[in-house]
Amino acid sequence: MRILFRTASGFRNRWDLYYPKLAKTIITYKTLSTHIYKEELGKYDVLIEDANANYKQVLMEPISAIPLKITILSDEHRKHVPFSYLKRFDAACVKNEDHTPVYKMKYLWMPNCAFTAELDNRSNVINERKYDISFIGKRIKGRKVCLSKLIEENPFLNFKNYIHDRGKISYLNLIDIYQNSKIVINESTPELDLNLRTFEAMISGALLITNNCKNGIDRLFVDKEHCVYYKDYEDLKFQIKYYLKHNEEREKIAQCGKLEVLKNHTEVNRSKFLEEVVNDFFNSRTKTT
Repeated sequence: MRILFRTASGFRNRWDLYYPKLAKTIITYKTLSTHIYKEELGKYDVLIEDANANYKQVLMEPISAIPLKITILSDEHRKHVPFSYLKRFDAACVKNEDHTPVYKMKYLWMPNCAFTAELDNRSNVINERKYDISFIGKRIKGRKVCLSKLIEENPFLNFKNYIHDRGKISYLNLIDIYQNSKIVINESTPELDLNLRTFEAMISGALLITNNCKNGIDRLFVDKEHCVYYKDYEDLKFQIKYYLKHNEEREKIAQCGKLEVLKNHTEVNRSKFLEEVVNDFFNSRTKTT
């Protein structure tokens, strides 16, 4: 099978890493700034395009001749993906379950995942987690206020906080912080994204305490079995204090969460999902011809 994969410049390694099985079948990588020309179309059976597309460019390209076209949309695309772009594809993969009706087309829910390929097995053995709680993420409305209050009102906590610097921390350094944290807190964006932090914290063996973003998270993870949900700021404070005092209970939930992510929510699982999408398409096409 001949697959053309297009992604933002510099993201080829991401696909080799995140989707190792599928990457073996991809024969051509192009950046999104590279046009697909008509004479190339006979070379490919599948086009997979990974977010951040130059929509005007795609609208000018004769991609309709490629049998299967899939676009993978990141969370931040919810509000500004033009339908004129989307209708050129056979399916869209979205990260959040209840974002799917927005696109008015065939959609596939493909949640974020944890990435195991870069993890150093030696770091899985943590003798003592030195941070009580940690948070790594962008500054958004409400989040900075919540975290500032948490630090101010609980000066006894050893709090590792990178609210400005997520983009400046390597994946391994991020995982190292989480693996050294007893608790990782998560506050989703105002759009309530089922974000990467959810999976990164859990695979690190920390207890994830998160708001219930209702974007499929409760279909993936059970409250107080895989992670802990909080309702508001006061409840967040209560849950942090409770689970810092109850070590065995905290560690039991954290370990169950880690095992669940390793079993069902890694790059290998998402690679398999995409392979099944491609195979199902061509199998059904064969049956109808």
